[in-house]
Amino acid sequence: MSDENNNLIELEKIFNKIFEQFNCSICLNEFTNTHMSTKCAHRFCENCIKTTVELNHKCPLCNHRLVYEDLVRDNHFDSLKDDLKILKEKKMQAVFDKISSDTQTKSEKIYSPIENVLKNHLIKTLIVHENYTNQLRLNYEKEVKRIEDSSNDIISKLRNIFLTKKDVEAEEEKIKIETQKKLENLKKDFDRQVNSIAERYKKYLEQNELSPLALPVKIKIRLVTKDIRLDGFEFKTNDDISLMLDFIKNKCEELRDPIVEFGEDLKILNVGPFGKYTYEEAMKMFEVFEQTGFLPDSVNLINSKNCIPIIENLIKPDSEFLFFGNIKFESDLPKRCFKYIFNKDKPVSIDYFQCQDCMLKWICKYCVIECHSKHNVRPFSLNHNPTWACCFCERNNCCLGEKESIES
Repeated sequence: MSDENNNLIELEKIFNKIFEQFNCSICLNEFTNTHMSTKCAHRFCENCIKTTVELNHKCPLCNHRLVYEDLVRDNHFDSLKDDLKILKEKKMQAVFDKISSDTQTKSEKIYSPIENVLKNHLIKTLIVHENYTNQLRLNYEKEVKRIEDSSNDIISKLRNIFLTKKDVEAEEEKIKIETQKKLENLKKDFDRQVNSIAERYKKYLEQNELSPLALPVKIKIRLVTKDIRLDGFEFKTNDDISLMLDFIKNKCEELRDPIVEFGEDLKILNVGPFGKYTYEEAMKMFEVFEQTGFLPDSVNLINSKNCIPIIENLIKPDSEFLFFGNIKFESDLPKRCFKYIFNKDKPVSIDYFQCQDCMLKWICKYCVIECHSKHNVRPFSLNHNPTWACCFCERNNCCLGEKESIES
């Protein structure tokens, strides 16, 4: 074990010794809302000492008579405890940082970013678990001392009893044998605990082996025929392709051109992180694929139904998914008068025009295209936010015949 690791353990021992002074002698846990007796200056948790005083009316450490009025909140003591906790964290972190720095300096190998992350995590994990084991060892040593002190105390009392020297020696030998047996059993218990922890770690690590397949993967999406690019999607290990399709639908709704349906001829190609294709190159690649079934080495065909890309296709971070085939958007549908597509729960802005030939205002942009394409039309109210299904085109008989043919 390195000197730095030994320093870390010694530092842990020192702080543990200090924090023993912050344990309540009634509940044996860390002080909570520390209260002090003004009669004897002993400290306890607020609830612990108040309950004790209510029952016994005396200090549990020195038996000094106490009443509620003798207890005061010790804010300074609690502040000191909190400050020491912060100091401990800073000191422990400083030693850990030095260990990490020294390990990097001593090593001649240049680590990759991934190796550095795993190495530093491993060092920190080892130190944490070493401290945990060290705490067990401190508890073990404390129990050893208690057993030895108890044995010595009994032997000391024996010598004050009127027994023959031979009887005293016999009793002492008996007590020493019993003490030795207790210490041996205690050592076995300690070793068993440490080995049990090691075995549990071993099983846990075997069952949860860290693999690149366990990591989420961020990808890019391009709907090639529309030349729409979407970023921000992340595949988790067991996510199937339907989650990406839902993501695309939500994004297109945000762009105010919802997807009506994905066609049966939908094809998805996964391009690796180093493959970059312009629109023309992507279309050419897909055309060759449709004719020959050939794809470059860096490109994979993704099953668009019930596929789990991370597991089945081993996709890499920063890959791009290219969508080909028929994807029907709302903007691809035949244009209908705004009156029929208005939805009060999803308000949208729309351009209105006036037709000089029909002497009409408030004609929606769709009717301008379908009914008034050959008329003298001028803008009337652009980017208007209507609160009802407003379009005056249908209210005038001059366009009714054309409108009926459109709707049919």
